[in-house]
Amino acid sequence: MNLGTKILLVMVLGFLCNNFCKAEKTGIAFRLGAYGDYNRIYQNSFITGSCLCSYPAKGIGNGYSFGALFELGNIKIFNFQARVGFSDFSNMLKSSKYSQSILNNGNITKAEYETTLNTKVQGLSFDYLVNMKLFKGLFASVGTNFTYVFKSGFNSYEQIISPPDLFYPNGQRTRNQVSGDKLEDNDPLQFNIIFGLSYDIALTSEIFITPEFKYYYLINSLSSNRWKTDMFIFGLSSKISLNKSKAN
Repeated sequence: MNLGTKILLVMVLGFLCNNFCKAEKTGIAFRLGAYGDYNRIYQNSFITGSCLCSYPAKGIGNGYSFGALFELGNIKIFNFQARVGFSDFSNMLKSSKYSQSILNNGNITKAEYETTLNTKVQGLSFDYLVNMKLFKGLFASVGTNFTYVFKSGFNSYEQIISPPDLFYPNGQRTRNQVSGDKLEDNDPLQFNIIFGLSYDIALTSEIFITPEFKYYYLINSLSSNRWKTDMFIFGLSSKISLNKSKAN
């Protein structure tokens, strides 16, 4: 465990202890819980083809997140929440089609190509949310997310789209297969703005189940290729109060 991790752990524990003591005196609900999310990921970037030109690329992927949360509730109409967990936002991006005129069986043929990039991107995620009560158990949320990307593996290849009878010299319709453990010029620290809705379902005065919908907007880029990510997250969390308090 490096020094930065130790400092972060001490800060988190100090925050928990300090706010738990306050909660006992003021009646503020202090809750611990867990969450699990399904991530629908939309990405835009640029992919370099065989002619070393960059082409716009888009992809839609499916990922997941899970982790622990703690919450200060019943502060007037607000709940304040922090989360730490694992996030996966892997994807498959396909470039826009590009064409070249080539000699095929003695004839000049216009061939169309496409480059595909598969990514395996995972990180340690920290969310900080302010939830405002709209009515009953419905809350609107705004917050920030910091994700430290510790894995960004990839594999890419170029393939012939048309004509169907055209092959590369290797006898295949794909070539330039490249893979690696890290995306080129990967920015390991990702910063997102969060907007969302959630609904607290009280099973008892201390136990809650909360369906959630959130939108993550990436402020910076996953890499130097103007790699932008939008995520729509559908999740479920469970929370238990560690002290007696009036439910929201």
